Amino acid sequence: MRIRSLLVVLLFAAGLAQAKGTLTGTVTSSKDGEPIVGANVVVVGSRAGASTDLDGRYRIVVDQGSWDIQVSHISYEALEKKQVVVIDNEETVIDLQCVPFVLKGEEVVIQGRIKTNNENALLTARKKADTVNDAISSEQMSKSGDGNVASALKRVTGVTIQNGKDIFVRGMGDRYSNVQLNGSALPSTNPDRREVPADLLSSSLVDNVTVQKTYTADQPGEFGGGSVQIKTREFPDQRSLKVGMSTSFNTTSTGKDFLSYEGGDTDFLGYDDGTRELPGNTNDANGDGRMSSEEGMQAASAFQNNWTPGMDSAPINQSWGLSYADRYELFNERELGLVTSFSWSHKTDNRNGDYRNLYQPGALASDYERISGSQKSGLSAMVNVFFKLSPRTTVGLRNLYVNQAEDKATRVSGSYYNSDGDYRQDILKFERRSMLSNSLELKQDLPMLPEGRVKARLGLSSTRREEPDTRNTHYAFNDVTRRFEIVLTQRGNYHFFSEQDDRILDSELGLEFRPLQKLGLKTGLQYMNRDRTFDARQFTYDNSGTSSPYPTELRGTDAESALGPDVVAAGQLRFFESTRGSDSYEAVQNRFAAYVSGEINVTPTLEVNLGVRLEQDAQDLNDEELTNYTDVLPALNTTWRITNDTALRGAASMTLARPEFRELADFYFTDFIGGRTTYGNSEIERTRITNTDLRYEYYFGIGELAAVGAFYKHFDKPIELRHRNSQQPEVVYDNVDSADLFGLEFELRKNLNRQMQLSGNLTLIHSEVNYADDVHNQANRDRALYGQSPYSLNLNYYWKIEELNSTLNLAYNTFGKRISSVGSLNQGDDEYEQPFHKLDLVASREWGAWTTKLSLSNLLDDDVEFVQSGIVTDTYSPGRTVSLGFSYEL
Repeated sequence: MRIRSLLVVLLFAAGLAQAKGTLTGTVTSSKDGEPIVGANVVVVGSRAGASTDLDGRYRIVVDQGSWDIQVSHISYEALEKKQVVVIDNEETVIDLQCVPFVLKGEEVVIQGRIKTNNENALLTARKKADTVNDAISSEQMSKSGDGNVASALKRVTGVTIQNGKDIFVRGMGDRYSNVQLNGSALPSTNPDRREVPADLLSSSLVDNVTVQKTYTADQPGEFGGGSVQIKTREFPDQRSLKVGMSTSFNTTSTGKDFLSYEGGDTDFLGYDDGTRELPGNTNDANGDGRMSSEEGMQAASAFQNNWTPGMDSAPINQSWGLSYADRYELFNERELGLVTSFSWSHKTDNRNGDYRNLYQPGALASDYERISGSQKSGLSAMVNVFFKLSPRTTVGLRNLYVNQAEDKATRVSGSYYNSDGDYRQDILKFERRSMLSNSLELKQDLPMLPEGRVKARLGLSSTRREEPDTRNTHYAFNDVTRRFEIVLTQRGNYHFFSEQDDRILDSELGLEFRPLQKLGLKTGLQYMNRDRTFDARQFTYDNSGTSSPYPTELRGTDAESALGPDVVAAGQLRFFESTRGSDSYEAVQNRFAAYVSGEINVTPTLEVNLGVRLEQDAQDLNDEELTNYTDVLPALNTTWRITNDTALRGAASMTLARPEFRELADFYFTDFIGGRTTYGNSEIERTRITNTDLRYEYYFGIGELAAVGAFYKHFDKPIELRHRNSQQPEVVYDNVDSADLFGLEFELRKNLNRQMQLSGNLTLIHSEVNYADDVHNQANRDRALYGQSPYSLNLNYYWKIEELNSTLNLAYNTFGKRISSVGSLNQGDDEYEQPFHKLDLVASREWGAWTTKLSLSNLLDDDVEFVQSGIVTDTYSPGRTVSLGFSYEL
């Protein structure tokens, strides 16, 4: 009791709470006793109510007293149960039975909407599914305090997140993760690899996220670890207007000095105001897009001459949100549903620590101290409109726009192998990422076919990444003058501009029906067109080939003086375009697919889903066709429902992993920091994957589950990075002979009592990459797949304090060390990201229409650390974060 009282005092204001009890039960049909899905159960005269799940169950917490209960459903007569007595701290079970509508001469079409934004509903859907899958709802995201989809996904069994946004499903990274938004593929925001911007998607926009782990023929063939299926908010049940704000304090950033520089006036909105745009006089007279040294003398004055970062004080982080949802009754029983949302956020962050590059064991290529400050600003807007044109026809239009910009200043200083003394590098970088997703959906029931339905979808998604005027300067310490002097001979001082547009048109037409009582068929056609344009330009300063010598007195001054346009105009410094041909490309991918699958009820307890997919895919780069494959991909899923509460699932399939555009190009690109050069390879082949799964599930109560599963995957010619035979840090994409991956998954959800739940999941994975007879200059001949953790663990404790209208959620997450960079033979070992132990506490309380939420993140104050051959190569402290939020809902 002391602990409980202390928590109440700390988390909420003192006050008297009204006694409450719980109503539970099942709503069934009087005709056949079957559970009714999506029935609305309302306590008359209160705000309390619930919708029944897929088993017809409901649960409502309400003040003690005598209440009338109403049940409604579009296909059943309304039912009212009067004077139901609710007693404090007790559970009252009320089972209800509804009578179906009977209309002479007319057919009644059953229409029920299933809520999919809470854990119980998703667990019920998982129980009835014919695949191995896991899911997380918006309800659970709110409990755990995860602000975006990428952060929330780490709570799912077998899913880990790298770099805050890269999704790894069952130990396999972005190449093997098929991520969809409302059924359509998501484009990338990274020019070098597939990087789905899940971190841009606020959890407030999402209804649920399902991770399908076994393949079915209606899914794209690029299915390695699984398919991550994100759904935005659905048809609302009632009117809702919600306004919210939150503010947060971080122990390593807020109120402390952070590295910054002067940017544009609209940076706080996530957009550059034109301050950083490429000047218009950078093309030569011949119009070939390249600027010569002579033209550079004229153009230098038009470029930004702001190079040196300074220190500023970090403000408190904040975010604001507004959402509105409603449903409208139109003429002739038609309905319109509207869901809208808008949000803005701003966050300041420090990333100070050590950064090293290993040349060989015990010898460093570089040993830097890094100071890095960033400001992130984000905007999002969503408008989803749903039309119920008839009891058989529903049309939905989903529209989502998100934008995020990071304004970052970085200074690294220390020793570098190619410099005689200490070395310093300053980088000023503004990066904007945005995504626009539009999806038109049609669902049409077909009365002429048994359980017939047509589903059509047309999706158009685009992402844009802009990096306007990244500025890079290099300095070396002069032991004679005892000062840092600018380095002009290695082309290390430059302006860099890049922009990428990635667009995906994704369409599907599907038909499903049940020709026989024990056979359901699903067939369809899919087409995807992906179009990408990437353009980059670089403008460099150096003192080679100048008409006049560079003034010695300027070497030790700030970069604004040392690289000033007056020095270029005097012929003492050369300013020219150093853009390479590989810095720009255009790429197109076209995919056609047809599939058919059958759901066979072999016995009342044994279900078999057997399907096959025919997929033709071609990729072009700069008008040259690089790949063109046609593949036949079989899929088998079986479910043996041993009892009503237990199931044994098995699956086997063949799937693919294809190379990305940049990996196929015979181009190269170099990192800003560290200088590693990455080469493409037009000879890369697609990877073929053999998948097998086995899982046992036991649903022993409402919201309760115990599951254990095993899986195995064999990769034929997986695509990996290998080191080239070079004295420089150079890597290339290539096929290796094969790889194998084995895994075990465990999950438990247990209600300790009616107010407390304990849940957790553990994934164990082992993988091996086989280089055959050629080790390709690698540090380790036998190693795990890149980014694969040997284990991941989630623990979650949830306490619903009903008498205080409050909840408390404690969540822990960690993972085993994973390869973050493949090491060379000289380096002696791969680089590993070390385990990170994250403990978060979230408490919330409802005060009528008001809700307050307190979040404490990274309570253990763990550090992020990378190690190679026993040397710490990168480390920083994310710090602890305290967040306080308020929302008001009508």
